[in-house]
Amino acid sequence: MRCPWGLTDKIVNYHPKGIFIRTGPKFLLGSSSDIEIEGARYAHPLKGRYFKVETILSSFSTNYTYAGNSNTISEVHNDYLSITLDLVYGRQFIFGNSITVGWYIGMGYSLEDKVTTFKGSPITNFEDYDVRRYSHTYFGDVLIPLAITSGFNIGYIFKTPYWLSKPRVSNREPSRHSMKGDYTR
Repeated sequence: MRCPWGLTDKIVNYHPKGIFIRTGPKFLLGSSSDIEIEGARYAHPLKGRYFKVETILSSFSTNYTYAGNSNTISEVHNDYLSITLDLVYGRQFIFGNSITVGWYIGMGYSLEDKVTTFKGSPITNFEDYDVRRYSHTYFGDVLIPLAITSGFNIGYIFKTPYWLSKPRVSNREPSRHSMKGDYTR
């Protein structure tokens, strides 16, 4: 693996660890026709193109350990904390009424806090050009901190639990016993 700073040093270890959370509302742009029953076309509500306003919260750290040309060993530790707002366009397909397959691409704005610490021999001309953030690609060294995201997803649609889908209001007719009261004397 080549050193991300463009130096001639060789990376020995690279240990990223952390967590990110992606969330946001999805707006369908129209569903594609799926099946035809008795002349009417029906579409699955999750199938089709969509537009999503997505927020990504990310916290992770990386360690670069590498050996230089003069047999020096250095380590750089980076801590990242970021929030990203993306506008995402995607397409989702439904197979067998239970499997989802889709792709998406998005662009947005990202705010990031990065703390860098050195262990071992210091690096004189340190410039970090690593744009990987594992949830998006970050181009923060330019005038506008731009974030680009893309991906492919596969999912499974679970059956709705009974307690969540049961009707809250009864549509039964009242029985003759439910009409008894003090007014029937």
